[in-house]
Amino acid sequence: MKPSAYKILGKKIRAVVAKRHPRSPKSQVFLVFDDGSSFEIYSSDGGISFAGHLGGDLDWVRGYMNKLPGDVEEFLERRTGPPEERVRFEWLVN
Repeated sequence: MKPSAYKILGKKIRAVVAKRHPRSPKSQVFLVFDDGSSFEIYSSDGGISFAGHLGGDLDWVRGYMNKLPGDVEEFLERRTGPPEERVRFEWLVN
């Protein structure tokens, strides 16, 4: 594991955004944290790689992911509504 992956320890994940496409990297997953940062995990050849830096917030991740072909899947923590519903997640595909 790259030392950069240690930057995410202790952070709370707010959303997960994933994409598969024919170009490299073929699979990408962004973990978006409640502090407005994100972290990319990707695969080009079947192995798993970690980005060397923390990225931006959810809007930044969406913009980055929409530049490449393929469907984007988002798993978002719902933060509104009654407390008993806030632990549910929404799954969005665009």
